[in-house]
Amino acid sequence: MIFAGRLAESDELLTSAYAQLEDEPLAETKAYVGLWYAFLRLEQGRPLSAFRIATESYQLFEQLGRPFRSRFPQWTAAHALALTGQASRAVETLAALDARGYHTNLIYETDLLQARAWTAASGGDLPRARDYLGQAADLGEEIGDLVGALSAQHGLARLGRARQVAGRMADLASHVEGDLAAARAGYALTVATHDSDALQGVSREFERLGNRLYAAEGFAEAAVILSRSGEARKAAAAERQAARVLSQCEGATTPAVRHLTARVRTAPSELDTAVQAAAGRSNKEIATDLHLSVRTVENRLQRVYEKLGVSGRNELAEALRDLPGR
Repeated sequence: MIFAGRLAESDELLTSAYAQLEDEPLAETKAYVGLWYAFLRLEQGRPLSAFRIATESYQLFEQLGRPFRSRFPQWTAAHALALTGQASRAVETLAALDARGYHTNLIYETDLLQARAWTAASGGDLPRARDYLGQAADLGEEIGDLVGALSAQHGLARLGRARQVAGRMADLASHVEGDLAAARAGYALTVATHDSDALQGVSREFERLGNRLYAAEGFAEAAVILSRSGEARKAAAAERQAARVLSQCEGATTPAVRHLTARVRTAPSELDTAVQAAAGRSNKEIATDLHLSVRTVENRLQRVYEKLGVSGRNELAEALRDLPGR
């Protein structure tokens, strides 16, 4: 039901099940229920709750002598940390998982790759994030995990690659049941075609399903499209919608919403460069990742400084934290 977008029903079942197991602190069943409960909270855009429940599930699996089973809640916790902007803690969590040296479990590998991707994105390394998501999408299709493949491609669309993945997502969505698959594909298509009205419709659908963070990102993208079309009033309304939904997301922050005000003012290529610079990457590193000359990177950053009213790189990170509703 989670994968189909039936989050309200999933929430009712898992909340009830978790409550029934409250007095059984060492029940393996509780660890499994917690595992999926945490994943539900992640899909709802509630990363703080997801982290708390995933940590409880992880600790319970460890106490029960099931360290291999603890992998799923461990990378769910890392993903949740990344969505709250705690990149260093997410990196540490994944490093601890890698140190165990477990063999790959293909059933869940797309989820792990996506956790790595959002950890990289949280740290400002968008090229690496997109690479992980591309790997996840390819692997999902190869092994038949179409839900995982579609989720990874949705991630690529959320990180500025909607035009490249829209067609592939539409085809995949036709093979995946449930309203969530259609909404994911609709997001990529409407962003790729700059259809702000349809995009806001998709965002309302995400909100109806309970995927609040996806909804906030959709409204944020619509605000950017409208602003660049010269429709300032509609852009402001979409920005308010993004802020309203984001306020229900327990401090979640992704590139689509983290720098919304800045994104309205800057071109996508400029923002991509600025995000990496704010994360501490050198102009040479950025140029290599984006296949540009160092001079082009310098010119982009100068334009960003002027648009955001900052004097240089040392003020960039603070300027990019200018979020709607804060």
